Amino acid sequence: MTSLSIPSSLIVVDPRVENYLKLIENINPDAEILILDESQNGVEQITNALVNHNEVSNLHIISHGQSGFLQLGDTQLSAATLSHYAESLKQWSVALTSNADILLYGCDVAAGEDGAGFIEALSAITNADVAASTDLTGSTALGGDWTLEYTAGQIESPSIVQAEAMEVYDAVLQTEVLFTETFTNSEVAGEWIYGTGPKAGQTTPFLTARDTRQPSPGGLLGVGGEALDEPGQGTLRLTDAEREENSYVIYNTPFSSNAGLSITFDTFAYSGTGADGIGFFLIDGSTSPQVSGGLGGSFGYAPRNIQGVPGIEGGYLGIAIDEYGNFSSPEITPQGQQKTTGPGRIPNAISVRGSEATNYAYLTGTEPLPAPLDFPDITNREEARRRINVDLTRSGLLTVKVDLNQDNDYNDPGELAIDSFNTIAANSTVPETFKFGFSGTSGSQTNIHEIRNLVIETISAPPEVDNATLRLNQGETKPVTGLNATDSDGTIASYFITTLPAANAGTLFLGDPAQGGTPVAENQEILPSQIDQIFFQSTSNFFGNASFTYNAVDNTGSIDNTPGTVRVTVQAVAGSGGRPPIDPNCLPGENLRGTNRRDRIEGTENSDVIRGLRGNDVLLGLACGDILRGNRGRDRLVGDGGNDLLIGNQDNDILRGGNGIDFLFGNLGNDDLNAGFGDDRLDGGYGDDRLRGVRGNDTIAGNNGDDTIDGGAGNDIIEGDRGRDTIQGGGNNDFVKGRQDDDQISGNRGNDRLFGNLGDDVLNGNRGNDRLNGGVGDDKLFGNQGRDRLVGGGGNDTLYGNRGRDTLIGGAGDDLIVGGPERDILSGGAGADRFFFLGGTQADALKQSIGAAPDVTDFNYSEGDKFLLSYENNLGKLIRPSGLFNAGVVAGRNIIRAARTAYRDKDQQANGRQRLNQDEAVFFQWQDRAYLAVNNNVPGYGFNDLTVGVTGIQLKPGDNASGSLNVADYFATNPIQGIG
Repeated sequence: MTSLSIPSSLIVVDPRVENYLKLIENINPDAEILILDESQNGVEQITNALVNHNEVSNLHIISHGQSGFLQLGDTQLSAATLSHYAESLKQWSVALTSNADILLYGCDVAAGEDGAGFIEALSAITNADVAASTDLTGSTALGGDWTLEYTAGQIESPSIVQAEAMEVYDAVLQTEVLFTETFTNSEVAGEWIYGTGPKAGQTTPFLTARDTRQPSPGGLLGVGGEALDEPGQGTLRLTDAEREENSYVIYNTPFSSNAGLSITFDTFAYSGTGADGIGFFLIDGSTSPQVSGGLGGSFGYAPRNIQGVPGIEGGYLGIAIDEYGNFSSPEITPQGQQKTTGPGRIPNAISVRGSEATNYAYLTGTEPLPAPLDFPDITNREEARRRINVDLTRSGLLTVKVDLNQDNDYNDPGELAIDSFNTIAANSTVPETFKFGFSGTSGSQTNIHEIRNLVIETISAPPEVDNATLRLNQGETKPVTGLNATDSDGTIASYFITTLPAANAGTLFLGDPAQGGTPVAENQEILPSQIDQIFFQSTSNFFGNASFTYNAVDNTGSIDNTPGTVRVTVQAVAGSGGRPPIDPNCLPGENLRGTNRRDRIEGTENSDVIRGLRGNDVLLGLACGDILRGNRGRDRLVGDGGNDLLIGNQDNDILRGGNGIDFLFGNLGNDDLNAGFGDDRLDGGYGDDRLRGVRGNDTIAGNNGDDTIDGGAGNDIIEGDRGRDTIQGGGNNDFVKGRQDDDQISGNRGNDRLFGNLGDDVLNGNRGNDRLNGGVGDDKLFGNQGRDRLVGGGGNDTLYGNRGRDTLIGGAGDDLIVGGPERDILSGGAGADRFFFLGGTQADALKQSIGAAPDVTDFNYSEGDKFLLSYENNLGKLIRPSGLFNAGVVAGRNIIRAARTAYRDKDQQANGRQRLNQDEAVFFQWQDRAYLAVNNNVPGYGFNDLTVGVTGIQLKPGDNASGSLNVADYFATNPIQGIG
């Protein structure tokens, strides 16, 4: 740890972060930097660093992460461990100022409900404002960014990572730690099984820092007296320095192997006369062994045939850190052979045996290593440490490395013990999940055997597979679009279908079946170049919902732990006369007719036709598919079960579809239509109607009148038609058209497509990656969350991207375009457009940085385009830079250096260097792109300056060669008339 003056900033770095030194170059020299010891408790290290401070205003933590999780040293700080570390975290608040910020730079830490809950809880415990990322953090080339999207409280501190570091950093702060346990304290995580060999009096595995003998539920034993080690300094002891010691521990909770496994642990073999050694084994996670395999030279993994002890149930790989050398030997004795195959005894070696299916056959191993694995003459365990790393890829390649000189790497001679051994070819397919265990054995000699600092991680970030949807009619064939996967640290090698759709729903084809496409089989390899050639052909007698799943394989053999789901909606083809499909297994029912009074008519269990005539009638359809006609009067029609046809006709009617595929027609009057469950069709007709799809993939038309429409759950198709309609898409992926007049449309959740069409419409995408098109009229479009595409169309439109990387296109007309806090693409189209950058302060308005710089693609002076700035979140209170310049073409290794060059010489025409002052702006060209940078109130280019890509900009004639420009030509202090 480097301690300078009393810091206002503490920067904590976990050294597992790739190339972390790049991230902390050129930081504020007054900040204190703490590089964690990866073998020690990271939370405690931070607590100890803060103990002598009381004015830390910002704490920055750079580490690997995932949803609701940070890896800090050998410790996981997560929603599950917050209560355990609550007292330590409360001590942080003593060192922090009253308005301190904590910024967490791990991937996905705030993603999902678990991530958000973790951030809110951490904020509450520390009394600090907390910011974290909801997506990948790091290199943009790998899909990351440096925006901390989720905040609990008001964040005032800028990122500690400088713009130069953001530009050159070539990794993402993501890994998946599957399990970690130091064994240094008095408790362990997870569920454990433990035991010894059959001989009485053997040492049962125990935690040397636990004084209580009895374990906690699922835990491990303790000493049963005064602990041998202080908390934080202990180990898991497998054997004492006694003869004929045999013991084992098994972690009895499976974890996924989908992204490969990288397993690291420390071993200690010391203070004896030499012994057998330590075993590590991987077990098929679908099995639940209650005891180990044979001990002694079988290391708790392989059998002891002479004694009749089988190998461990579900064994896949057994790896021995073999001091004496018997794991590689079949151990042939006059009484028989203990194990199958093997070259014989190889001491001081790494040896590997195969799965239960191979009868635990010898697979591979080393010759004697160039440095010892055990230290019989040493009594201080730290001098006896050996660090072991076991990598097993999803494609079955096994690599074992040993740190033989305690320099914390595996680069020295002999340390790469086993290199890329193909376990699938020699052994069997890699199981989908694993459990693991350790064993210790001393044989006829003695050694203490101990384990510490176990970490099990994925080898790489697995691919992420997208979900998709498909909607088609009975008997129709359509290509399946949206099948895609991304990989943050590699490439996609292939795809495969994990589960097929139900046969009665339809068939998947590779290629159009009409052009010779062939049916797809489960697990069939599909190349990335073929993934857009998948077709689904629905059967003619099925309607409703179906699904199938698929997955992707990356270049390391990793797969997504959660396959992508494709939800298929097969729409029923309407019967004759606009009726819903006929209910199977239903008989024709009664033809019931009301009077000219108020009638209550209840149908039978069959398919009835019920007419209400005049009067305010109540018509009940019951189980099967019925036809209910209200005619005159304020009628209430209830279809109940079955595929019903409900027609309100005149007056203000109430229609309830119930279960089934229902068709509801309000016709005349201000009607209330509720489709219920099922893929329904609703038409309001004339009048100001209320239409609700509830659940199912519904088709809804408001028709004439000012209608209120809510699609509810499901992938809905909604049209408002004439009138000033208010439309909510509801959940899932909706397709919504406002049609005529001034409509208000909200997509809500899901990836929606919203069209305003005619009229001055308001479109709000809300959650999801939405596509909004205002159509003709002066529209307002709000993308809100997700990666949205907004098109204003004709008219003077206002487009707000809000959160997410959005594309905003104004179209024809004088448009106002407002990006969000991420890297948006802004296009004005024809007309005098305004590109608006705003915030509550100057810093908020300008703090786009290179990591989130928007692109303005078509700024055109001759069309009247302008930039707008507001430091008060107020379109009515605009400001302009105090000066505007053109630096021309500048050089630089990257955009950061290029911008600094432009700041040092803002005027390409004036002799000598003319530095850009605070609150001034400058255009410049770098490589094949053009940029606009607006300086804040601090001279010099930095993180808090606005940087906008303006490639394709059409300047005022003559300005391309000018150095000093007229600010008013490019920046406005008033918005377009009529927009606000």
